[in-house]
Amino acid sequence: MKRLRSSPPHELLAYETASRIWDDRDDGGLYGYRLTPEKRQQTTQLISEQCLFCSSALLTERLVHRPAVDELAIGSCDTCGWWRIFHGTRGGQDTVNFEFVVAEAQRYDVDAVAAPIGSLRRHLRARPTDLAFVHPTTLERLISDCLEDEFAPCEVIHLGGTGDGGVDLMLIESDRSPLLIQVKRRADILGPQGLNVVRELNGVLFREGLARGMVVTTADRYTRGARAEAVTRTGGLVSRYEMRLRAFDDIVAMLQLPRRTSSHPWVPYLAPLRQSANAEWAEAVASYLDGPPS
Repeated sequence: MKRLRSSPPHELLAYETASRIWDDRDDGGLYGYRLTPEKRQQTTQLISEQCLFCSSALLTERLVHRPAVDELAIGSCDTCGWWRIFHGTRGGQDTVNFEFVVAEAQRYDVDAVAAPIGSLRRHLRARPTDLAFVHPTTLERLISDCLEDEFAPCEVIHLGGTGDGGVDLMLIESDRSPLLIQVKRRADILGPQGLNVVRELNGVLFREGLARGMVVTTADRYTRGARAEAVTRTGGLVSRYEMRLRAFDDIVAMLQLPRRTSSHPWVPYLAPLRQSANAEWAEAVASYLDGPPS
């Protein structure tokens, strides 16, 4: 893909928190109730399968779907990230209960340390050159999040900080030796990454008696010296030595990986329904939360 020198970063829009909206009616069934014009418009918009912010079609996951009786559905926008959960239940004597959990917009600078990782990841899929502005600590968290999706099931431990010895992350898999990872953010993505970072990580591997390493950089390529350093064999670890070099295009590909269900911002609002007195709802929520990445 063609890349240009980085322009000023775009603002990041995040939907990590939400508010609840209730609407109880005593006539008409799930979709046939009488409302004031204002309430009708709000509820109709929230029930619709269209994003309130960018008007894109929502990706709808119906966990429970019995028309005019019970409805439990998640609607999420893959374009801007907005989402909502809809509960609709018809009770006795035509009582209809609606509950919406509606995401609220929060604005961040792309270089903010507190930028939510899920929202940042979506933002960078659309504007990858903004990687040049992501705070180094936040970039480490971002790469950790992507690696957890790529190598699942695994655990990624964040080690970065002063005196990290050239290692920012450690990825642990049940059946392999640890993978030590160094993350480098460059303000100019068109410049090559030199050999020093690879040599430094090799030194840590040798000192710790480990054989697996990875360097992830926002630079668009590595120098010839860095690539040569990545095939160096360390001590008695010749047969097991592995050094992976990932650059800008590799990060862009990592951003596209399907995310773990547990990482979605609506999960904390949905999870309490595991304990619902409604057995059907509890089972549906448990199945969704324990299912494969989406």
